[in-house]
Amino acid sequence: MDRLEETYGDRFNIVRINVDKSDGVELAREHGLVGQPFYLFFDSTNEEVRRMAGPHSFDVMATEIGRLLQE
Repeated sequence: MDRLEETYGDRFNIVRINVDKSDGVELAREHGLVGQPFYLFFDSTNEEVRRMAGPHSFDVMATEIGRLLQE
């Protein structure tokens, strides 16, 4: 995630949720997140446009972010 932030941080917001804290657990429940890691992608109007579960390589995540930035 750090590398993604370094690469795309000026064009894409990355927010991390700590599910070890009560506010993180509540936010995860609100979005129906099950398991870790779990990725949600939102457009500029805060509408969810994509979900990805499980660990993914930098290349997979970069490809997805690049695709979403082009839309």
